[in-house]
Amino acid sequence: MPKGVAISHLGACNTCLDINERFAVGSGDVVLSLAALSFDLSVYDLFGVLASGGTVVMPDPKQGANPEHWLQLLEEKQVTVWNTAPPVMTALLEFVRLDDEAAARFQQLPLRVVMLSGDFCPKWVPTELQE
Repeated sequence: MPKGVAISHLGACNTCLDINERFAVGSGDVVLSLAALSFDLSVYDLFGVLASGGTVVMPDPKQGANPEHWLQLLEEKQVTVWNTAPPVMTALLEFVRLDDEAAARFQQLPLRVVMLSGDFCPKWVPTELQE
């Protein structure tokens, strides 16, 4: 059941404009919109990126929860902005971790901005630094 929160259009607009300015999001940027349209993260994916002149890429609805599909779109569409809840990024990173070819493809992506919100962000420590 979605939880409703009333916010002003001005507040949503200010957030979108702030992100665009803070990360220099512009007409050359591309976002992969994975958030459901009823989820607040979709507000930036649609209005923020489009306000900057950027491009929004939507996944195939039948493959919306498939990290392999996400990786394919990230490559094909040259996605530069990622904006999801942490579990979505975790699913992508887990897919990449388990597949050497996918890992090599992931390392070549033009992603330059990764935003995670809407849920707990776990602390991540690179494997080589773990004891």
